[in-house]
This record gives sequence, structure tokens and C-alpha cells, in this order.
Amino acid sequence: LVKTKPNIRYNRRQKRADYPWDKAYVKKMDALFEIPQIPHQTITNDSNGSTHLLKQLPPWLSALS
Repeated sequence: LVKTKPNIRYNRRQKRADYPWDKAYVKKMDALFEIPQIPHQTITNDSNGSTHLLKQLPPWLSALS
């Protein structure tokens, strides 16, 4: 599961040139997702750039093996 703060997600979606969705549409899309009921790993994507994401991967990948 990749998580991010709602406002960050809304801003990112608006800035995408290929799919510039507005906040209202993203909120509707969010409402379609269910909270996972099975155990899962979570990656937080609140920072810009890949450094923060890459730091989270080793423990996540080792949990898969």
C-alpha cells in the first residue's frame, strides 16, 4: 500500500499534464477504495524525490521473502 497525505495527492494529480484531475474528482476516486483487510506492507510517499522511497524498500522487500 502506498500512502500519502490527501492534499499532497490532490496537488500531484492536478500537476500531471497527462491526467490533470481536479480535487473533487480525486475525492470521488478515493471513496471507491476500501481499507485493506489483510496484512500488508505500507510505503509512505509524502516527500518529493526517490530517496525517501528507496530507504523504505529494503525492510519491505525482506518481509516478502
